[in-house]
Amino acid sequence: VDFAATEAAAMAVEQRLMAAEEALVRAVIEARARSEEEAARVHAEAERERRMRERHRERMETNAMAMAESLQRAVDDFWGLELHAKRMKEEAVRARRRAELAA
Repeated sequence: VDFAATEAAAMAVEQRLMAAEEALVRAVIEARARSEEEAARVHAEAERERRMRERHRERMETNAMAMAESLQRAVDDFWGLELHAKRMKEEAVRARRRAELAA
């Protein structure tokens, strides 16, 4: 039995095993980095979608408030005109009564 040849073969196997272990460690590190990158990308996309929904909700609220204010102004204008018309009629009745009394 050639001890030197056996030792050399054992060293070669050990070196291949160490190289395989290093390659496996690098592969695990790279896979972890890709996984973290994917998680960050998914998180960023979810955050963009959340901000987009928030902006849409804010625009809808703003539009609803503007419509409510516009409707309130229209109602106020209507009742203001109604009140003005009522006062004008009352004034016309008073003026007619004054004219009747003066005649």
